[in-house]
Amino acid sequence: MPSIGSILNTAAGALRASQAGINVAANNLSNASNPTHSRQVVDLRASPSEITAEGIFGTGVDVRNVTRIRDTFIDLTYWRESASAGSADTRQQLMTRIETALAEPGTGSITSSLDAFFNAWSELATHPTDSTVRGLVRQAGENLVGSISTVHGDITSVREEARGRLLAGIDRVNALSESIAAINQEIVAQETTGLQAPGLRDQRDAMVDEMSKLLAVDVSYRSNGSVGIALNGITIVDGAEFTGIEDRIVGGDVQIGIEGRATTVANPGGQLGGIATVMNVDIRDALQTLDDIAEALVTDVNAIHTTGTTPDGTTGVDFFDAAGTTAGTLSLSAAVKGSTSRIGAGTPDGSGNYRSGAVDVALSIAAWRSDASPTLGEGFTSRMRGLVSDVAQAVRSSTDAAEVQNALLGQIDNRRAGLSGVSTDEELVSLIRYQTSYQAAARVISVADELLQTIVQL
Repeated sequence: MPSIGSILNTAAGALRASQAGINVAANNLSNASNPTHSRQVVDLRASPSEITAEGIFGTGVDVRNVTRIRDTFIDLTYWRESASAGSADTRQQLMTRIETALAEPGTGSITSSLDAFFNAWSELATHPTDSTVRGLVRQAGENLVGSISTVHGDITSVREEARGRLLAGIDRVNALSESIAAINQEIVAQETTGLQAPGLRDQRDAMVDEMSKLLAVDVSYRSNGSVGIALNGITIVDGAEFTGIEDRIVGGDVQIGIEGRATTVANPGGQLGGIATVMNVDIRDALQTLDDIAEALVTDVNAIHTTGTTPDGTTGVDFFDAAGTTAGTLSLSAAVKGSTSRIGAGTPDGSGNYRSGAVDVALSIAAWRSDASPTLGEGFTSRMRGLVSDVAQAVRSSTDAAEVQNALLGQIDNRRAGLSGVSTDEELVSLIRYQTSYQAAARVISVADELLQTIVQL
């Protein structure tokens, strides 16, 4: 039969278990507003029974561990959807910036400037000898150059901003990889006894949460408590070791590379993947369209304008600077900038002399308001409207994708919070339960002490 000493040991174990429970409940309550804290519980197990001739008697309870409530499947799902949401959000933000830069429709937009430019040539065809109208043609040309230059500069600024965000994101991923590897090492060291380190695991998961927004990460759990992190099968964190990532330019495209390897990540996902997609596809296409329009203006307008004669009898005059065939270098020629009399409305007579009433040059250029450009193969405004439409569709699709992904991510986060989050009501109930248990255990010790005193007095 158990002795009074056995009773005291059983009660002492109950006291320790109750103290542990109170401590864990207090810790949970203090972290109730901490979004990275997972609810912790005390793992209580019955102590080995005592076998006597009179029977098998329980010997109380042991505190085996303090663990956190966490579902790895929910975590893995959250990290996967977080990357998708991060990519959609980033693309939506950058595409909105590009749409704003295009400023379509608007009085200063490229489309309206193209219309005004070709309208000015139409007006010159009606008044070929009017110097004021020639001034309007030059001004319309300057406005068109300014519109294209402004949009080009604004989109280039978006590209530079995107690159800055990409580099900052890469630096952050490398810092997180280093920190996760260090925490892996601490967890392995602390859990060698079989006890869990819930606080360290929460810190590590919070870092993986942040990393999953930046990149599509594949997380694998190891038996020693550490985790491995890979990008498209390429490991960047392996226990206490980590490998950095870097940006690379491959074939004109921005890509994510692995330091020390020739390998690049095909589909990085996350915010960095969204940035790379916008830079490699959307921004490049937009800038290429502007360059195409600028080159076509220089090539086609000059090809027609050089066939005409100007009021001062000069032939072969370029309207645009032939050397500026990109959106960033487009400008009027020095001759046209210098004098409106260098703007020709028609071709010369059979002897090569200026014809004051000739308007075939002006009509040919004005026709491109609706006709296809020889260089573009379509109308100038048609090409520009195609770009505006593509950007608008990209904004809509990325906005819709961001809404769907964020809604899905929110649902998963709510599931995780419902499982791992701290409920103050539940913790207060636990606190009262452990307090009552502690008081009961203390009462058992008091009774055992009274029994012992009775025996001593015999």
